[in-house]
Amino acid sequence: MKRKELINGIERKRILIALFLITIMFFNNISVFAKTAENFTLEDQFGNKISVEFPSNRPVVLVFGDREGSAEVEGWVRPVYTKFTDKLYIFGIAELSAVPRVAKPVVRRIIKSKSKNPIMLDWSGAVSKSFGCEKGKANVFVVNKKGEVVAVKRGAATAAELTDLYREINALL
Repeated sequence: MKRKELINGIERKRILIALFLITIMFFNNISVFAKTAENFTLEDQFGNKISVEFPSNRPVVLVFGDREGSAEVEGWVRPVYTKFTDKLYIFGIAELSAVPRVAKPVVRRIIKSKSKNPIMLDWSGAVSKSFGCEKGKANVFVVNKKGEVVAVKRGAATAAELTDLYREINALL
């Protein structure tokens, strides 16, 4: 009887471990990033609607930042823009779901005063969420012409990460 109980205990542990691993794999696949980018339209700080649609005639780089992650965005955008100016589309997207409704006009004015370049305003956070953006970090997504996400970078840009990103982008050109 003890041997049978021991075997049943081992089998239960194996099943639990398998379920645990399946759960981890499932949640990792959901939260990492969308494998295919969906088309979306957001308004910028100037009130203009900007659409990102696939297929596209150029690769697309999407750079997301919430309040905490916004300090890391420039480290990605400026070097990528300098290196690939007319070879791809670069969109900056501010994740603003934490902004209370009454503060939205103030936040829009602040963004407008700080940037002459259009920044797409994701007030609901839906677009950022669909890409699996991590809070508190810059989130960079390289999307090929067909709309497939081919590279993801998170956090502050480093020389090594930028070199890797350049390699990913060059492969699409």
